[in-house]
Amino acid sequence: MTTISSWRPRSLYTCTFIWISAVGGRFLVVLLEHQGQLSPTELGAILALAQVVTVAASFVTGSYADILENRYPHHGRAIVVAVGILIGSLVFCGHALTTIPGLSPVLWHGFLRLLMAVATAMVFPVLDGICLDYLAESTNTQEYGKERLYGAVSWGVANMIAAVGLEYVGFSILYVMTLVSTILTLITIWAYTKSQESRRSYEKQDSNIIGEINEEEDDDTVMAINVQKPPRSNRFKKSHSELSSSISSTIHILQSLCVYGFGACFAISQITQSSGQAIVDNLIFLYFEQLQSSYILMGWTVVLTVAFEIPLFQIAPTLLKAWGPGILIPIAAFSY
Repeated sequence: MTTISSWRPRSLYTCTFIWISAVGGRFLVVLLEHQGQLSPTELGAILALAQVVTVAASFVTGSYADILENRYPHHGRAIVVAVGILIGSLVFCGHALTTIPGLSPVLWHGFLRLLMAVATAMVFPVLDGICLDYLAESTNTQEYGKERLYGAVSWGVANMIAAVGLEYVGFSILYVMTLVSTILTLITIWAYTKSQESRRSYEKQDSNIIGEINEEEDDDTVMAINVQKPPRSNRFKKSHSELSSSISSTIHILQSLCVYGFGACFAISQITQSSGQAIVDNLIFLYFEQLQSSYILMGWTVVLTVAFEIPLFQIAPTLLKAWGPGILIPIAAFSY
């Protein structure tokens, strides 16, 4: 029987990918086309702008999540992910309002997608940070693919459920899936953070020992320690300073990456691949509709993708050790 202490990041990936399949999956463009009466050109422009906002917002949300994680170990990043899930779910439900007085459908749904872009930036980069932090503590950083694999499987299953629901029920299935997956994901996040408290117990024991030592010090030393504590009024300034420093460090890393030939090529390849992937993933179902495809067939295309991801994620550590990213990335780009 699985206990709460044995929970791993794969549980977070499983629930989160069920959630994103409802609020921002492949069927999103179909929903916006029918309920929002948006043209393919308008959809493409909105989704492209949302992609840019997601990238830009990730610098801020990722940095702030790291700051919270330093202050509240095993909880800081989880809080950011939970808030992102809640915001994203509320934003998605706003698409049900097809007519807003004084606003055109393009402006309303476009505004919602930009808010969703911020919410997405609070979820997925931070979720990867949770996973990598977990793997770093277990000294097994090459197992990321095996954790992420569970998200791929749940993505395929959820899209198939959505496809069947759209075929026989309609777009209301997406709102039902949003409600269920939001509750499920929030419960899983809470359970995961609780499962990490056993690791924090060692830190608490160390801090208790330090506290006992401090109690034996004289009053002058205690006063000196108290003087060093920042006033409450400066906490916001300190948080802002930490956030600015973290963002600056991220930008410096990107600049350093582009100095070398491999780093510059890597950055260019990521930009081009992400652009192409965003176009295909976001708009492919519009093309399927033009071919008179059923929703169930659309769902099966997602399952087919996952069928290839399962073995690749499983053997990813072996492939990385054998060939390295310098060879695997061009192979992936050519295959795509």
